[in-house]
Amino acid sequence: MPVYSAASGDPFVINTTQTGRQSDPDIAVLSNGNYVIVWNSPGQDDPNAFSDGVFGRVFTANGLPLGDEFQVNDVTDNFQRAAQVVAGNNGGFTVFWESFVADNRGGIVGRSFASDGSAAGAEFAVNTTTNSIQRSVVATVLNNGSIATAWESQGQDGSQGGIAARITGTGGGGEDDFIVNTTLPLNQTAPAIAALADGSFVVSWTGELPRVGATPQFETYAQRVSAAGALIGDEILVNTTSIGGQFNSDIAAVAGGGFIVTWQSNFLTNRAINAQLYDQNGAPVGGEVLVNTHGSPATDAPSVIGTPDGGYLISWRSGGVHTNPDLPGGHYAQRFDAGGNRVSEEFRISTQINGNPAQARLAVTITGDIIATWQHGGPAGDGNGGIRAQSIVTAGEVTGTNEADFLRGAHLGDRIEGLAGNDTIYGFDGPDTIFGDAGDDLIFTGSGGNFVGGGSGNDVIRGGSGNDTIYGGVGSNDVSGGAGNDLLRMSTGADTVYGGLGDDNIGGGAGNDLIIDGAGTNIIYGGAGSDTVQGGSGTDSIYGGGNGANRLFGNAGNDLVVGGAGNDLIGGGVGNDALYGSTGNDTIYAGDGNDFIGAGAGNDAIIAGVGSNRIYGGAGNDTVYAGVGRDVITGGPGVDHFVFNSAAQIGLGAGRDVITDFTSGVDKINLDLLDAQFNGASGLIGNGQSSFYYYAASGLLIGDSDGDGSADWALEMSGAPSVAVDDFIL
Repeated sequence: MPVYSAASGDPFVINTTQTGRQSDPDIAVLSNGNYVIVWNSPGQDDPNAFSDGVFGRVFTANGLPLGDEFQVNDVTDNFQRAAQVVAGNNGGFTVFWESFVADNRGGIVGRSFASDGSAAGAEFAVNTTTNSIQRSVVATVLNNGSIATAWESQGQDGSQGGIAARITGTGGGGEDDFIVNTTLPLNQTAPAIAALADGSFVVSWTGELPRVGATPQFETYAQRVSAAGALIGDEILVNTTSIGGQFNSDIAAVAGGGFIVTWQSNFLTNRAINAQLYDQNGAPVGGEVLVNTHGSPATDAPSVIGTPDGGYLISWRSGGVHTNPDLPGGHYAQRFDAGGNRVSEEFRISTQINGNPAQARLAVTITGDIIATWQHGGPAGDGNGGIRAQSIVTAGEVTGTNEADFLRGAHLGDRIEGLAGNDTIYGFDGPDTIFGDAGDDLIFTGSGGNFVGGGSGNDVIRGGSGNDTIYGGVGSNDVSGGAGNDLLRMSTGADTVYGGLGDDNIGGGAGNDLIIDGAGTNIIYGGAGSDTVQGGSGTDSIYGGGNGANRLFGNAGNDLVVGGAGNDLIGGGVGNDALYGSTGNDTIYAGDGNDFIGAGAGNDAIIAGVGSNRIYGGAGNDTVYAGVGRDVITGGPGVDHFVFNSAAQIGLGAGRDVITDFTSGVDKINLDLLDAQFNGASGLIGNGQSSFYYYAASGLLIGDSDGDGSADWALEMSGAPSVAVDDFIL
């Protein structure tokens, strides 16, 4: 199964200030795994002025905000906007933006920050050429830690506008800026930039051509630049399609030192997103490629990011009606492998279609996933629109390392293998196959029918809402099946297993396990070891297994509970249960309900509850405690004791208890708590004396609890055996 990407979860709101419309976000992933998003916010830095400011916020790798949003710019006069952010090698980050007061006409400034968003210095000027206007800055970090920036510079190239660049440190400095473009006529605008594997960088931009009639013409160009600021080779005309406008490019590095350029292609009313792959020498790899397969008249705003597998992902905006009505407007993306081959199908990033969402900016996280952020044109937690972000997870075949990995799937079917190390794995939606392998792993499956093999180690595994199959593997595992009809199998450790909702099939394996299940018709095998098993509220079948000292509880529902060869504690709970001991000395609590109890061999204690029970003590010296209701009791071979603690537990008439196999001189009937005197075969004593006698013709022990001379209870002795006073414990 190939690797693919898919949106994970819902988009989330970045900005907390709701006044005005926040716009133009950018994102960078920091060296500690967190990420920072910066954006433009009107009037927020100076509410009394007509101005824009730049703001940012830091998030954890899991998307949780670290503190409040912070102001980037110190200077609040006029407009400060169109920010770009890059992560530094020192753990912090640097923000660049347009300042309309930087050099009295408009220029590029920057400022560095620590990883928590606190300022690490003052604003610094980037452009050294200050004639006219500098705007639309882009930035990238080179291999040596320097920062390469590029921007539009009006008139600097001797024509209407050119693309300037400069290489600086994180706090400014460095050589003067220089012109990147060699094509001079008319305007060169909208630069994009990417650092390359050999330490150089590449800039792409839109070049304006003379009009054809009233229609403007645009081409997409690129130029490689060394880390010292020298142009490498000739300027590259990227697009081969020249009809209409080819503009709004973005660029990213890919495997092998090459790069990928994507741009918007307009022809009359048709719009498309195209791309061209290049090798490390700047030579094209294959031809121009159409990226989007489903288009609209409003397909534009492409972005591209290199992916850890050497490929790349291109996103774009589709604001109109698609040619496919099942694909509404929003942000879409398409993944490609290192060879430029399409991976799976294009997918939707943004699930909101209100407003007019602008270009998405992309960044790769330390886990290999992608975060997209964009300006949302409709309500984004406020009525004016704001900044949103979306996680795009890598799916398909995902393999970790022998270290502690953080691995995630998507909302489709994934195969994820952690290998050695204490891994954290999220399957998310879809029928996933997940192998934790060696190490103490933390695994979350999400919804869908998943297969999980924990492997060796003490794993924590959480199933989702689907029908999961989970093997804990060797180790003491903590496993929850979640909702759904799950198959859960443990191995040799002392495991804790929670079945959850649904009809589950659970096997504890060897080891002293704790197994707890919820509602549903469940089948539970404790396996070898001294296990504790608690069924749920449904009709459960519970098997202790092995020769350990098990604690098996059916709880509510009509349960089947079978002990193992050890000395087990068995509880039926409420419901009509079937309870079986085995060869050990078992203690069985029937609970309320009409139960069947077969204690098996061993010296067992059986405690009946409220209900009509059928009790078999089996071989061994058993003690049976009758409950309220009609109990039919067979002690079985051995010296058995039958305990009746109240008249209500014995009953009268059709509801009386029955002992089927009483043997005088061997078995005992315990009536100690009735405080009654045995009167042989002579009838009840009366006169206030609690008594009982044996009516041999019917095999009935008949008792008077209150001494009024009338029968309050009767115990039936099947076969009318002989009895003697020594057969009773009084």
